[in-house]
Amino acid sequence: MALNMKYLLSVILLLISQLSYADHSHQFEQLEVRYSVIPTTFISDKIAASYGIKRKQCYALMKVSVFNTEQAGKPSLNTKINGKMFSGLGEKKRLRFRRIQEGYKIYYLAQFKHPPQAEFKFVVNIHHQNKPHQLKFDQTLFSDNEPFSASALLLYPQRLS
Repeated sequence: MALNMKYLLSVILLLISQLSYADHSHQFEQLEVRYSVIPTTFISDKIAASYGIKRKQCYALMKVSVFNTEQAGKPSLNTKINGKMFSGLGEKKRLRFRRIQEGYKIYYLAQFKHPPQAEFKFVVNIHHQNKPHQLKFDQTLFSDNEPFSASALLLYPQRLS
């Protein structure tokens, strides 16, 4: 049973990362950073429970993975990650990332609460081998009960399935 759940989680996380890969990646020299932000209501109850994720409206989850593009197979890297998010009103919130390792795969998760519909600026600091890199991006977040526009569907392609 536990093995099936881990397999299912791996498949779901792989799908999430693949759905967002094209528009959500950034290159820093030999590092490739892939990231996504999704509402926690898109995650199943079982997976949310197994990772201690609050599955509620107005909660989102950021996933960050870092890969070495100079090594064969682009292995996941163990890095130090921290970040902040800024609202349009100037409010600042610290993102607390947890390191998750499943076999050779390493990724970092940060869960946070947000207003029903708001645009945020995200700043994610990645420290690898004593070298800092900074990823910045903007994203509008919606609660799962908000009406979705065409642009929201582009941000959350998983919503279509």
